[in-house]
Amino acid sequence: MKIEARLKAFQNNLDSQTAVLFSKPTDISYLVDFGFLVPEEREAFLLITKTQVTLFHHSFSPIKKTSFCQYVAGISLEQLTKSLDQKLKDQSDTRLLIDKNDLVVTEWEALQTLPVKLDKLTHDWLNQQKMSKDEEEIEKMVTAGKISAQTFEKLKRKIKIGLTEIEVAELLKEILRKLGSQQEAFPTIVAFGENTALLHHQPTNKKLENNQAILIDFGATVSNYRSDMTRSWWFGPNPDLEYLQISKTINAAYLAGVKALQSPEVTAAKIDQATRSIINQAGYGQYFIHTTGHGLGLDIHESPSIYLTNKTLIPNNCVITIEPGIYLPGKFGIRYENTLLLKDAQVFCLTESKLKMI
Repeated sequence: MKIEARLKAFQNNLDSQTAVLFSKPTDISYLVDFGFLVPEEREAFLLITKTQVTLFHHSFSPIKKTSFCQYVAGISLEQLTKSLDQKLKDQSDTRLLIDKNDLVVTEWEALQTLPVKLDKLTHDWLNQQKMSKDEEEIEKMVTAGKISAQTFEKLKRKIKIGLTEIEVAELLKEILRKLGSQQEAFPTIVAFGENTALLHHQPTNKKLENNQAILIDFGATVSNYRSDMTRSWWFGPNPDLEYLQISKTINAAYLAGVKALQSPEVTAAKIDQATRSIINQAGYGQYFIHTTGHGLGLDIHESPSIYLTNKTLIPNNCVITIEPGIYLPGKFGIRYENTLLLKDAQVFCLTESKLKMI
């Protein structure tokens, strides 16, 4: 879906008295293709009404101007509120939806001075729209997935006894960059031994020893779109027997999730139920401590969240992860994860060296 079509699709949800002020960088990037230099800093706001789109941006921001968007340089709170006041009056808007999860207190206080009713933006409309990726988005995510897969292949051949978790993580980042990734999709997880049982472990100076569990969770970024994959394996010739058994369970749970994704009218809940039931039957249900997966795109976590009670339908061209895991505290953890595309009732694995239909 082209940018103008995205905006019109969103505007169709608005009535003539309601405007929306976006502040989250990835929302703004998605809707008007604005490139943030430092997403963690406030660089732009986006105002959408039934009939107009206005981007408020830093005066030094590089802008790719289009005919369907107005551009206003300056985002100090004084400038912003003055411009918003005039825009909303011109449009006769009486309600402004704002992202309360993204605004800071000073911004919230400034917006309260506007002569409109402030309501919370729920993101339901935009989340639904973002779940179904267009061909350009899919192409970027296919490339990001391919880079991830190739990175892992190169990295695994370089892992040896004595390397630390930090050294492996740095080596992974170097390979990612050389293969064309802008940056990590999120902070890379590299864990050895008992650290693999810690869900969001960050690399330490722990050294790899013979006969240890390894878990690596990472992703690539291409044109701001992300991939996500996890690989777990036993390093050494004498694997723990329970580790081998759990690996089989994880593989079976993953395949059950993929099979569920291939079924008609599949919901997020059905995928989670399929993976979780395999792990429950194996007696490890209490050690599967997270959701089965999540959507991704410009953000590493997007809708839909793949959890037990989420009745959201998985739409065509949706990209999600399936990532069952079992974590035994003080011993080891095993997670297997791929980025998957549901397209025309077929499932494609993006985190492979070659695009692979399952």
